[in-house]
Amino acid sequence: MKLKHVYVCALALAMGFLPILPLPLSAQKSVGKSIEVAPTNGNGSSVIQNKMYRYPEFKEGKVTFKNGTATIANLNYNVFSGEAEFVKGEDTLAVDNLFTISSISIGDDLYFYDQESKSLLQQLEKFRSATLLVKEKYEVADIKSKGAMGSSPSSIAATSATQYADKSQTYNLKSSDNYKFKVKTSYYLADLNDHYYEASKRNISRLYPNAKDALIEYFRTNKVDFDNEAQLRELIQYIEGHSQK
Repeated sequence: MKLKHVYVCALALAMGFLPILPLPLSAQKSVGKSIEVAPTNGNGSSVIQNKMYRYPEFKEGKVTFKNGTATIANLNYNVFSGEAEFVKGEDTLAVDNLFTISSISIGDDLYFYDQESKSLLQQLEKFRSATLLVKEKYEVADIKSKGAMGSSPSSIAATSATQYADKSQTYNLKSSDNYKFKVKTSYYLADLNDHYYEASKRNISRLYPNAKDALIEYFRTNKVDFDNEAQLRELIQYIEGHSQK
């Protein structure tokens, strides 16, 4: 199974060019929270391929388009690239032109595309007046010996045995460098009109303008970590209950 970072037009998906194929070997293990790579002659891709996907296998899902059409495929979420992928022939392809897509389901999970952050967001829970979503993506956490990637961390994706790339630049792995990647988790909120906001005190207030007093009281007695899923759920449940009054 070849692994390529190749983009495919969403129109092609709608026309049925999305095959259901057996599980690729690169997706036999589910994603981990961190990966350490010490390439030998630039080869570190096997380590990454074992942990790059959210799900232990490509599973049946559905791509639904804004024009009302839909197509079924075996899909997975690549935590390195932050993209939904499917298999065609010997290649793994990324679903592209996400602005034409209403939603992507993978198994029981549902994903939406936020055009502002250019990110696929997984729905965690749909409340009465808002939806809680999450973005998970690997980012460079440490490079012990500075190499071609420089000193500034960036989000990157596996493209071959010797290279990684983000959307604007390709980096060569050097055998003298040790790379550590960690999953960065970011939470988002969506209103009833499908506008997405990164979870913060300010944006919670924007979503619940009629619950100002309840929010002031909650924040007075509770310290909320907006990177903590459980605390975000508790906050939203509290505000949803008090905003009805």
